Amino acid sequence: MFFSKLVIALALAVTVLALPTPEVQLEKNFKRTELADRDEQLEGSFRREALLEKDFKRDALLEKDFRREAFLEKDFKRDALLEKDFKRDALLEKDFKRDALLEKDFKRDALLEKDFKRGVQLEKNFRREALLEKDFKREALLEKDFKRDALLEKDFKRDALLEKDFKRDALLEKDFKRDALLEKDFKRGVQLEKNFKRGLENTY
Repeated sequence: MFFSKLVIALALAVTVLALPTPEVQLEKNFKRTELADRDEQLEGSFRREALLEKDFKRDALLEKDFRREAFLEKDFKRDALLEKDFKRDALLEKDFKRDALLEKDFKRDALLEKDFKRGVQLEKNFRREALLEKDFKREALLEKDFKRDALLEKDFKRDALLEKDFKRDALLEKDFKRDALLEKDFKRGVQLEKNFKRGLENTY
């Protein structure tokens, strides 16, 4: 119990001894005020640095946005160029298709011209063949006429021979009649001579 009271007394004594004097208290207050001012300045500097850092971050974000907008503008220009290239490619493809159609039309016209020339040649050949056929028929008719003329000439010669035979037969018939008349005259002459001789015999 005594020991506890002694400890309490010692603690009170130490506490009393630890209490500052007014000068020390003023100095301590001054230091505390100075520390407070410095803390306030530090806090202001910290705030200013924080604002500067915020501004820096904002500037960084703005620069990033600017770069992104620059990239977007660059992409937009590239897209515009790509669209222009696409349209040019479309026009080139359209020109290519038109050229292909023109080439196809040219080939078709060439084939049509070739067919027309072949048709003209065929018509020319047909007309030539028709003329040849006509010439062949005319030659056949001429040959037929020649054969007919030959037959007519043969018939004419035969008729001439028949006429000659007819004339000869007529002459022979005339000769036969004359011979008959001569024979008749001869017989009559013989009869007359016989009658004359008999008349003479009767006279004598």
